[in-house]
Amino acid sequence: MTTNCIRLFLIIIFLFGIFCIVPSAYAGETGILTLDVTPDATVMGPAPEFHPKHIKVVTIKDGIEVALFESDILKQEDIQVSVPVGTYKLYVQLQGHRTIWELDNEGSGYDVSSSSATVVPLWENTLLKDVFADAPWRTQTGSIPILVMVKDAAGIAGDYDLGNIEIYLDEDCDKDDNEIDDILLGMETKWNGVTVDGSYYNLYYPGDWYGITYLDPSEHDVSGEACFHVVIRDIGGWLDPDGDTHSHFNVTIASETLPTLPNWHAGDTHYHSSYTDNDVEFGFPVESTVKAGRAIGLDWNAITDHSFDIRDSKTTNPNHKFNALKHDVSSYSTGSYRLILGEEVSCYGHESLPLVPRGVVHFLIFGMENFSNVGGTGLDFIPGSQDEKPEGGLTWNLEDVIDVVNSQGGVSYAAHPEGHRGASAAALDRVPWITEDYDLVGYNGLQVWNMINNDNERDLGLEQWRRLLLNGRKDVFIAGGSDAHGDFSHATTVIGPFDNAFGKVRTYIYSEEFTHDGILNALKNGHSIMSDGPLVIFNITNERGETAIIGDEITGYDLTLNIQWESTLEFGNVSHIYFILGVIGETEGEIDDYHISPDSLSNSKVYTDLASKIPLMKNGYVRIHATTDKGHTVYTNPIWISSPTSIISNVSITGITPDSTIITWDTNGPSSSLVKYGTESSNYTLQKYDLVNVTSHSIHLFGLLPDTTYYFVVNSTDQHGNSNQSNEYDFTTEILRIPLQAGWNLISLPLMPEDTSITSLLSSINGNYSIVWEYNASNTSDHWKKYDPSAPFGNDLINIEPGKGYWIMMISDDTLHISGTVPESTDINLKTGWNLIGYNSLESQPITDALSSITGNYSIVWAYDTSDTADHWKKYDPSAPFGNDLANMEAGKGYWIMMTTDDILEI
Repeated sequence: MTTNCIRLFLIIIFLFGIFCIVPSAYAGETGILTLDVTPDATVMGPAPEFHPKHIKVVTIKDGIEVALFESDILKQEDIQVSVPVGTYKLYVQLQGHRTIWELDNEGSGYDVSSSSATVVPLWENTLLKDVFADAPWRTQTGSIPILVMVKDAAGIAGDYDLGNIEIYLDEDCDKDDNEIDDILLGMETKWNGVTVDGSYYNLYYPGDWYGITYLDPSEHDVSGEACFHVVIRDIGGWLDPDGDTHSHFNVTIASETLPTLPNWHAGDTHYHSSYTDNDVEFGFPVESTVKAGRAIGLDWNAITDHSFDIRDSKTTNPNHKFNALKHDVSSYSTGSYRLILGEEVSCYGHESLPLVPRGVVHFLIFGMENFSNVGGTGLDFIPGSQDEKPEGGLTWNLEDVIDVVNSQGGVSYAAHPEGHRGASAAALDRVPWITEDYDLVGYNGLQVWNMINNDNERDLGLEQWRRLLLNGRKDVFIAGGSDAHGDFSHATTVIGPFDNAFGKVRTYIYSEEFTHDGILNALKNGHSIMSDGPLVIFNITNERGETAIIGDEITGYDLTLNIQWESTLEFGNVSHIYFILGVIGETEGEIDDYHISPDSLSNSKVYTDLASKIPLMKNGYVRIHATTDKGHTVYTNPIWISSPTSIISNVSITGITPDSTIITWDTNGPSSSLVKYGTESSNYTLQKYDLVNVTSHSIHLFGLLPDTTYYFVVNSTDQHGNSNQSNEYDFTTEILRIPLQAGWNLISLPLMPEDTSITSLLSSINGNYSIVWEYNASNTSDHWKKYDPSAPFGNDLINIEPGKGYWIMMISDDTLHISGTVPESTDINLKTGWNLIGYNSLESQPITDALSSITGNYSIVWAYDTSDTADHWKKYDPSAPFGNDLANMEAGKGYWIMMTTDDILEI
C-alpha cells in the first residue's frame, strides 16, 4: 500500500484516470484514511467478483460537507489517503447501479486522528444491492408517484432493513448527497421496520421489493421543474454493514397535459419492466409503470422485456416467469390505460453467408397475449439468448421470428435497428441492421427513434426507411420508444449523453376505439406518429369524400390535405412544418410552397391542390416532419397516393351456373372492361374483355367447369391509359346436376371424372336405380353392356365415360351430381349403323351446329325425354324439312344416331 498521497494520486491517474480533489494545503496534523476494497472473507463470507465503483470522500465541518477525494476505482486494490485530522464519510456507487450508498459509520462518521489509520470497509456484498427511489420526469396528475425499490437483498448481498423514506426538495439542484441544505417535504414511515430478504419480497425474485408513495407538490408550493433528493434510511444496526442510500431526480410539475387531439393516444413502444433482470440491467414493477405512465400523460405502453430475461430460472416450467408477466400486464391494464404484452427478441440477423449467423439484432413483438407453443417449442414466447451469455442459447434467425409472429397474430417492429455499434455491442455479438434485414418482408415497422439525444441513430434509421418508401414498401412504418429499463426520470443504465426516461420519446396512435386491438391495429397499419413534444397530424380527402388518415392509401383526381398541430408551452411553439413528397422509384423532397412557419401552439391549415404536386401517372406518398422552438420534433408516417385512374367499385358476381357467371362493376369514368381469371389464386390464365368505354361494366363468362372455384380480378383502363385493377375475388360454380325421373332415362357424361367407375359415379343416386345399359357399336359380337347393382355377378359395364350414352332405369326421381374436368379430346368415333352417344360439351348447341362435322353421313337422331310423358321420343331427320322436334343437343343427355358411314364427330 502506498503511504504518500501524491504518489497515490499519480499512480491512480496513470493507471485508472482518476480525478482527485484535495485541499491545496493541509492545515495542522494528518492521519491515514484507508479505503478497504479487499475485505476479509472471514468477516463477510465469500465475496463476489469485484465491480468498478465511484467513490466520493467528504469531510464534515459544522454540518457542511466538503469533497476531499472523488474517483473511479477500477481495480481491486486498497487505497490509503493522507488526510487532515477530522470526521469523514463516503458516498459509493457501483458502476451500472442506481444506488448511491452513504457510508457514515452509523451516523458517527469516520474519525481520523493524528498519525492514526482509519479503515472504511467497502464490502462488495453490501454494495451489490440496489436501494433507490425514482419518479416520473413529469406529472400532469397533481401527485407524484415515487417508487421505492430494493433489489437483490438476498444471498451473499444480505438483507436490507428499511427505515423511514425522507423526501427533500433540492432547491439549488446541486444533487449533493448531503440533505442538510435541502428542504424536507415529506417522510414515509409505513415501511419502517420492513426487512427485505430471501423470504420477504413482492417481486418475482427473492430479495426484490417495491413500494409506492406519493408527494403532492401543490401542498409545498412546488411548481415547474423541481429537483428532489430522497434518502432511504437503513435501520440494520451496528452489526449490519448496510447504510442509508440517496436518490436524485427531476420532475416537471406540468400545468398542462401532453399535447392531445381526439382519438390520438400517446404511448411508449419500448419499455422494460422488472421482468427484465440480468447482470447489468433491470426494470421497474408493472404497477409502478402504470402509475408513472398516467402521471406523465401516457395512455398506453408496451412491455417489451428481453427474450433472455423472460425465460424462467426458478421452476422447471419455462413459461412460468412469462406467465407471471402476462398476469401482471392483464391485472394492471385498464380501459383508460392500456398495457400491451410484448417482448424484445434477440435473434440472428439475415444471413450474409449461408449457415453463418451474422450476429444478434433486437426485434420488438407486440400483442403476445395469445401466443402459444411458438414454433413447436412448448414456449409461449420467442426464445433468444445468444447475446446474454458467451455460450448463447436457443436463438432463431430474424426471418423465422417474423414468420412465427405472423402465424401467432402478433405485430413486429425492429428495435433500434441502427444501434448495437461499437466495442461493447461487439463483445455481446450484437450488430445493427443491414440492408438485407430491412428488405425482409412480413414485419410491420422500425422503432428508429430510441431515447432522447440519440439523433444520429434515429437519422440513420430514417434514411433506411426512406429507401424502403421509395421502393414502394407500404407495409413498413416508424415508431419511437424510450427503451427505458424502469428509468422514470432519467437514464440510469446507459453510458453517455442519452436519455432513455420512460415516455420521453412517444408514439401516438390513432384509434377511434381505444382498445388493446385498436392499438395493435394502429401499429400494424401505421396509423401513428413519433414525437418527443408536439402532436402534428394530417389527412387527405378526395373528390368522392373519402378520407385517408396517416398510414392509409388514397387515389383520386382532386386531393385536399388537412393538417392540424397541437403543442404546449412545455414543448414550445411549432416553428416549422415540412411536407415531404416521395415518388416511388424516384426521390423525395419538400413541397416548398407548403412549408409552414406558424410559431404557434395550435392551429390547422388546408391545401386544396395536392393532386397538382404529384407528377402525372406517378405513385407516391406524403409525410410530415415538424419542429418546435424548444428543439422538439415530430415525424409522421406517410399517406400513400395512387396515381389517378379509373377507380373500381361495386364489384359483383351474379348468375352463377355450372358453366357460367356474370361479373359486374362500376368505375368513376368511362373505361374498358377486362376480367382476368383462373383456378389458382393470383394465377390468371384466362381473360375476357370489352374495349367499349363504359362506367357500368358487365362481362359474361362461359365455358367454366362445374363445382370449381375461380379467382379473378377486374381491370379498367380509361381514355388516358390510366389502368386500375381490383383486389382478387373468387366464386365457385354450381355442381353439374342431371335430373332423373322414375323410369328409363337416356343420359351422358360431359366431363371426365377423376374416378370413372360406375359405382363411384352413380353414388349420389345409390338405391334409386335398378339397371344401367350401354350400347357399343364397335363391339359387333355383343353390343349391349349392363350393370345391375343387385347382381353380384355377370355385370360387364364397369366404367362410365364421356362421349357415350347410357340407359338408366330409375326406381324413383333423383338428381345425379357430376364433377370433373373437360375431356382432353371431345371427338367421338362413329360406326355405320346405330350409335348411342353422349354430348361432350357443357354448352348447348343447335343440333345442326353440333353435328356439322358429320353432315351428310347420318340419317336420323333420336333423343328420349323422360319428363314428356305424352311423347318421350324426339327426333331430328336432316332430310325432312318439317316434323322435327329435336332442336338442340344439351349437356348430360344421350342420343341415338344412325350413321350411313363411319365418321368422327368433332364437338
